[in-house]
Amino acid sequence: MPISALYNENLAKFGISSKSVGWKDSDSQNLRFTKLNQVFKNSDYPISINDYGSGYGAHLTNLLNEGWNISKYNAYDISQEMLEKLKENHKDLNAVEINCIQSPKISTFADYSLVSGTFNVMPNSNRQQWEENIQNQLFQLKEYSKYGFAFNLLSKYVDWEQDGLYYADPLFWFDFCKQKIAKNVVLLHDYDLYEWTIICRFNK
Repeated sequence: MPISALYNENLAKFGISSKSVGWKDSDSQNLRFTKLNQVFKNSDYPISINDYGSGYGAHLTNLLNEGWNISKYNAYDISQEMLEKLKENHKDLNAVEINCIQSPKISTFADYSLVSGTFNVMPNSNRQQWEENIQNQLFQLKEYSKYGFAFNLLSKYVDWEQDGLYYADPLFWFDFCKQKIAKNVVLLHDYDLYEWTIICRFNK
C-alpha cells in the first residue's frame, strides 16, 4: 500500500488522533516532539519551521503549547487529506502563517526543520535504497534550514521488528550527520521510546 493511502486510511479510521499517524498515544507523541524541539536555541524571537511529514499538525500544537514563538509553519505531507485536517484543526490560529505543501521535497527556507516519524515507514524491503533516500532528504534539510534541524528514527536496539518499518543504527546516522551535515550534532537515546533523535545545529 502506498504511504499516502496508508495514512489516509488511518485518518478515516481514527480521525485527528496520534493513532492516525502511527503513534500509540498522545503522551508518547508529545515526548518525541519535546526531544525534537531541543534543536531550538531559544524562544525569545519568532522562528519559522519546516515540518516534514506534518500529518494533521500535532507538532504545531505541541510547539504552541510549549510556548515557542512560531511566526511561519511550512507543513509538508504527501497526504492531501492530512493537510486538509491540519488547516481545519488550526483555522482559528491567526498568529502563525501556515503554509500547507503536498510534496515529498522541501522547497521553502526556514530557521529550523523538524521530522517526526516520517522516515520510519519503509515503502519497500530494499533497506539500502531507503537509507540512500533518507541521506538525500537530510542533505535537503540542511540546504533549507538556517539554524538546524532534528529528526528521529526507530532504534535497532529492540527485541523484535515489525514488517514494513525501518529500524536504524543510531551510531551510523550520528557518524553520517557529523561527517556530512554539521559539526554540532547531538544524539538523544535516553528516553523511554524505542527510537532515538538526532539534532543538527549550524553556526549561523
